[in-house]
Amino acid sequence: MVVPRSKDTAEVTQASEFTSLDVLLPRLVKNAESDPKDNGTVSLLVLRPHLNERQIVQQATFSVEGGMHGSGWEERAERGKIDQVCVMSTSAIRAVTSGDDRDAWAAAGDQVFMDLDLGKDNLGAGDRVAVGGRDGVVLQVTEKPHTGC
Repeated sequence: MVVPRSKDTAEVTQASEFTSLDVLLPRLVKNAESDPKDNGTVSLLVLRPHLNERQIVQQATFSVEGGMHGSGWEERAERGKIDQVCVMSTSAIRAVTSGDDRDAWAAAGDQVFMDLDLGKDNLGAGDRVAVGGRDGVVLQVTEKPHTGC
């Protein structure tokens, strides 16, 4: 499924309701308390084939050269090897979207959603996370903060 996304604030506010920080922060803290420190699971994979498009997939191929294949990363002028793949905590996206609507998760723009404590106290720069078992990929946490678009 391809989910179009618009940066037009008027369209975004019509499509979804914004949550105040007073409501969002307690939700984030509560949800994060149950995140596993080890042995997490991947909840969702999302390709970003073109600007403002998202495609939910069941499996993906990753490489050092191309990031998450089919995500359009190789087409971006600002690309760099330290920011090829964007990972978000499932508990965080649930707090932001108020639930399990995978299309709403996909619209966030992240590529891998994981049930895992991604906080800096659990995973610091240089730490590695194996995804997909023996034939999977190893993602390395970088110092570059993921601050969104």
